[in-house]
Amino acid sequence: MKKFFQDVEILYNSTLSDEDNNLFIIKAVFLKYLYDNEYIYEVKEILRGPFTIDRIISQWAKEEIHSFKEEERFLNERYYPILLDYIKGGHTFKGINSNIIGFVYEHISSEISKKKKGMFYTPPSIVKHMIDILHVDFSTKHKVLDPACGSGFFLSAWYDEILSTVNSNSAECRLKLHQFILTNQLFGMDKDPMAVLISKLILHLKNPIFTPIHNFFCQDALLDQIDQSLQSSFDYIIGNPPYIGHKMIDKNISSILKKQYGDVFYDKGDLSYCFFPLGVSLLKEEGQLIYISSRYFIESPSGKGLRKYISSNTRINKIVDFNGNRLIKGAKVDLVIIHLSKRISEKNSMEVYKLKEDLKVKDYSEIFQSDSYKGFFMPQSNLREDGWILAEKIAHDILKKINDKTTIALEEICDSFQGIITGCDKAFVLDDGDKELFDKELLVPWIKNKNIQKYEITDSKKYLLYTDYIKDIRKYSKAEEYLNPFKEVLSNRRECKSGIRKWYMLQWGRNPDNFTRPKIVFPYKASYNRFAYDQNHLFFSADIYALVLKHNLFTENMSYKYLVCLLNSSLYEFYFKTFGKKLGGKLYDYYPNTVMRLKIPNSNIKIKDKFKEYYDNIKYYTEVGEKEKVREVMDRIDDELYKYFGLSDEEKRAVTSV
Repeated sequence: MKKFFQDVEILYNSTLSDEDNNLFIIKAVFLKYLYDNEYIYEVKEILRGPFTIDRIISQWAKEEIHSFKEEERFLNERYYPILLDYIKGGHTFKGINSNIIGFVYEHISSEISKKKKGMFYTPPSIVKHMIDILHVDFSTKHKVLDPACGSGFFLSAWYDEILSTVNSNSAECRLKLHQFILTNQLFGMDKDPMAVLISKLILHLKNPIFTPIHNFFCQDALLDQIDQSLQSSFDYIIGNPPYIGHKMIDKNISSILKKQYGDVFYDKGDLSYCFFPLGVSLLKEEGQLIYISSRYFIESPSGKGLRKYISSNTRINKIVDFNGNRLIKGAKVDLVIIHLSKRISEKNSMEVYKLKEDLKVKDYSEIFQSDSYKGFFMPQSNLREDGWILAEKIAHDILKKINDKTTIALEEICDSFQGIITGCDKAFVLDDGDKELFDKELLVPWIKNKNIQKYEITDSKKYLLYTDYIKDIRKYSKAEEYLNPFKEVLSNRRECKSGIRKWYMLQWGRNPDNFTRPKIVFPYKASYNRFAYDQNHLFFSADIYALVLKHNLFTENMSYKYLVCLLNSSLYEFYFKTFGKKLGGKLYDYYPNTVMRLKIPNSNIKIKDKFKEYYDNIKYYTEVGEKEKVREVMDRIDDELYKYFGLSDEEKRAVTSV
């Protein structure tokens, strides 16, 4: 494959736009494929005329074809010999799967273009696995649609599966099947004309005899009117819908989508959400849908509508949770494969596969080996609208015991706030040695995410120049002199340009009173629970959040020490990870909206008093460096909670295995 791409790079033409250059390369690769596989025998005549897709296809089909609109261009004397040499002398495509056209298009498309379009290509082994999940009888007549087909890899693989069922080597037999598949079985849609072109070229090249394709449509499946004859007509919907966050979607388009798909697309919803109700609407009764998509909707607040839609309108057959393993190159998205049927079943038992955390694989096919995942069945009825918990029965049993003995959620007893956004750390964050240069009332102790561990906050030896205390910068000559070199950068911050903030102020300094009070601090992203009690008036960055106790009836007899012990326990780490949003690798999103859903016991005064003592012991043993003693006290906290919630030995092992 590397050799192919090295040959292709010779064709780059800096005088053309990216779009025109990409099309030029695709035409060259297409023509070379035809020549190498002896679909055509002469290329010089094609190269001397208008170099267009339609003209190349017309020469192959031996009739005039009009399928792709483009400006007619002739090769100049410089590029004619380069292209001729590439076609006749480049690394051969003979016998290669026509998917190579799509791989080339992926290779030449820029990362910026891919992100904007949400186009990230699915590895062949994952495509194959998704098709296998459907258990299709490929010998039967059926219709399949990819509503955002991209380069057509799903439909190409589907075609290959159908052909693999043919026993005959007869060219005539294979041609008839080829024509039937392209005419009656495979359907694709995409709003990108180049993507539709690539999909069609890949399928055209499956047979030496040209066959027209009429079932691929250059249209936005979400926004454009779909032909009425296609409604509720498909046996299968398959694909990898584009992942485009709400910030990347044009406001006018977003408004239209909210009107049409408002049940699932709102707030911070992703464009991919809309493809679920669209796909289900296009299925026949008993039809099946399988997508590989962002797993964000499984736990996020904005995914509640989609969760409700899927649970209420479909039977969930199988979920493959990639569990934070980011296995598609370039896609910084956490993925899930979800297989649905257009059928409601109140007692459905769905199959769940969770990949192991931080999976190291050399080939995508390895992720579906039995030692790469944990598989189990769970009732679809266990899925809740406020967040899906994909866990084995034993985990649900543990959660039930927690819910049965907890009466209040953390959000009922605590408020939360985010740390400071400086807008330019170089200007405001100082090393320990620089603190003597400034007025003491402007300096506050500063920590970052990495300084927070379980029970402990390490000294960062950093200070924040808290300029929000300044009313008139001219009265603080040392601070003004120090900040002047940064003035241009600071003045160009959005809030300063709009007049909300003065140039020397922090971008978002928050309310300083929050930082100078007792609080529990924790990192926004972490691989395990890291909560610490701060009594030292620490200020911190935006990658940290804090909890402060409210003043109400629920907080009577509550203490920060008790809460820190509870939140750092093995049981509460297990509890949080059952519904916390999974990020890449082993990371979890400790956003307050999720953390505050944790329910806590509020009636056992004995445990609260014990936990205060345990907290003091942990702090003491930490200070004197007795790590084993710290571990012993943490184990006692775990034991107290196991006893309180009535966990069995098997359930305890399940907690500690996370």
